[in-house]
Amino acid sequence: MPYVRTIALVLGVLVYLTALVRKPHPLRWAFWPAMMCCFYIATVYRTHNPALENVFGLAVGNVALLGFDHIILTEVQREFWVVGKGREELADISTQPLTTRFRWALRLLASQSGLGWNWAPRDIQSRCPPPGTSRARFLRNQFGRVIVELVLMDLFTTYDQSSDGWIRESWNRSGPLNEMALWRRVADLLSMGLNTAISFDVMYIFISMVHVSLWLSSPEDWLISSFGSLTDAYTVRRFWR
Repeated sequence: MPYVRTIALVLGVLVYLTALVRKPHPLRWAFWPAMMCCFYIATVYRTHNPALENVFGLAVGNVALLGFDHIILTEVQREFWVVGKGREELADISTQPLTTRFRWALRLLASQSGLGWNWAPRDIQSRCPPPGTSRARFLRNQFGRVIVELVLMDLFTTYDQSSDGWIRESWNRSGPLNEMALWRRVADLLSMGLNTAISFDVMYIFISMVHVSLWLSSPEDWLISSFGSLTDAYTVRRFWR
C-alpha cells in the first residue's frame, strides 16, 4: 500500500515542522518519538527497488538525526537566529506571531548548511551569490548550472551502465571490478563518485530554485553549489569545511 507510506512520511514531516513552530515547552521532546513512529510505519511498506530504498533510508536517517538535534538537544527558538536581522528581533522567535514562526521554521529546514544563521560554518560566504543578486539573475544562473550538470550526469550514467564491472551478468566476460586493470577501476570508481556528487548537487540547485521562485527564501540564503571547489580540499580539515 504505497499510499500508507506517503501518508506516514507526510505526517512525520508535519510533526517535525510542528515541533519547530511550537513555542518552547518541557514536553516538546515528545514530538521526536512521534515523528519516528511515523517514519517507522513508512519503512514497513517497502518497494522492490533497491536504489529507491537506499535513498529513502538515507533521507529518513538524515531527518531523524537532524530532528533529534532540533527537537531534543537544542532549543532552536532561543538558540538559533538569522544573522543581520538583529539578535534582539529574532534571537527568541517564540515571542513572534504564529505566521512568523512558521516562516522561520521553513527557513531553518531549508538552510541545513547554516547559511545566514548564527551557527553557519566559517568562510561559507565565499560560496554564496554576490551581494545584491536579484531573484531573476539567481534563477537564471542556477538554471544554466543545472542543465550543464544534468548533461554531465547523463554522460556518467551512460558510462556506468556500460561498464562490465558493475554488471554481474558481464563478469564472465571481463570479471568483477576488483579483477580489472587498475586504470579501469580508478575510472569506474571516479565516474560513480562524480555521478553521485552531481546528482546531489542537482537536487540542491532544484530545491533552491523552487524556494527562491516561491519567495520562501532569498538568493543569499543559498550556496551556488552544495559542494565547494576541489582545489580547496588539499587537506583533510579543508575537505570537511
